[in-house]
Amino acid sequence: VKDDLLVKIASRRQNVTEINISDCRNVQDHGVCSLASNCPGLIKYTAYRCKQLSDVSLCTVAVHCPLLQKVHVGNQDKLTDHALKL
Repeated sequence: VKDDLLVKIASRRQNVTEINISDCRNVQDHGVCSLASNCPGLIKYTAYRCKQLSDVSLCTVAVHCPLLQKVHVGNQDKLTDHALKL
């Protein structure tokens, strides 16, 4: 999975409630931010071992997805405690 697929899903404004992008090492903040900004019904976000994701994507998910109930993230070198506090 790459950013272009997440952008395509976001552009169609599908009723996405869960996303698991674990081990998608080509996904970057741009793709996750696009998805989060256009899919406010997201309830569950899972992203383990996505080495290119940073605080930017997690903060965008937190801000744009008010129904979010579960967040599972880990083993991301660019993720800091700041984003986890949101």
